[in-house]
Amino acid sequence: MLRHLQEHHGWILALLRDADALYAQPQTPPSASYLATRRNAMGRLLTAYQRCVHRELFDPAIDTGDAQDAALARAVKIDCIDLVEGFRAFNRRWIAEDAVERWDEYRPEALRIVERLRRHVREVDAIARRLSASNKEKGGGRLRGNEG
Repeated sequence: MLRHLQEHHGWILALLRDADALYAQPQTPPSASYLATRRNAMGRLLTAYQRCVHRELFDPAIDTGDAQDAALARAVKIDCIDLVEGFRAFNRRWIAEDAVERWDEYRPEALRIVERLRRHVREVDAIARRLSASNKEKGGGRLRGNEG
C-alpha cells in the first residue's frame, strides 16, 4: 500500500516541480497548449491516485479500522474528493478561458492549487504511515497491499 501511494505521490510531485519552473516567471506565460497538456496530465494522475488511495487506504481504514482511524480516513477521503473536484473545476474553467491572455488570473489560481496538492501529499503520506503502523500493531490485514 505504501509503495503504491509513494509512486503516485512521486508522479504528482514531479509534475508540481515542473510547475515551479513554469510559474517562477510571472511575466512570461507559456503557450496555451503547454498549459492544457500539463493540466490534462495532472488530471489523469489525480484520477488514478484517487482510485488508488481510496481503494488501498481510506476505504479499508473506514470499513475495518478502529473509531479513531476510521474518522481520520473519512476526513482525509472527503478532503481528497474536494481537492480532485477543485482541480477538475479549475481545469474546466481554463479550457473555456484563455490562460495565456489572462495569465495574471491563471497563475495565482494555479499556484494555490499547486500548494494545496503539496499539502495534501504531505498529509496523506503521514496518515498512511500512521494507519499502516496502526494496522501492523493490530495484526495487519486491514489495509490493502500493506507491504510497508
